[in-house]
Amino acid sequence: MKNKKGFTLLEIVVTFTILVLLLGVVASATVLTQQFSTGEHSRVQLQSEIRIALAWIDSDVRSSNQLAVSDNDCFILIGSDNIRYCLVGDELTRNDQPIAENLTSFTYTIDATNGTLEVNLTSILDRYGNPVSITDTYYLRDGRSN
Repeated sequence: MKNKKGFTLLEIVVTFTILVLLLGVVASATVLTQQFSTGEHSRVQLQSEIRIALAWIDSDVRSSNQLAVSDNDCFILIGSDNIRYCLVGDELTRNDQPIAENLTSFTYTIDATNGTLEVNLTSILDRYGNPVSITDTYYLRDGRSN
């Protein structure tokens, strides 16, 4: 009688094929997850840039005495220190110092009737081809707009 210990060649080939297919599926899933994560990271970075800039504006609006408009690309908050916000290229500047980058749009609307300032910042396109846009509305004390 013959001793039958071990595996046949066919069993080894089938096992190896199944193992390679499973590794391929795991590798594909890992690559897709990494691509998604990278795309989300770029979007979060753009949102963070905008939120930091809006936090600066919020703080300055709260401490200002009056709001004056200088031109379409800038507005000035009048207080103990006059603060000027402008979009220069793709950077939002505060008194000529950049506070946010990768922006395509900086718009604001002053509603003297309601005493509000609405600020919208829009970023460059994220990895998926979509811009990040955030709008904040600030209520001015005693309608402090000019």
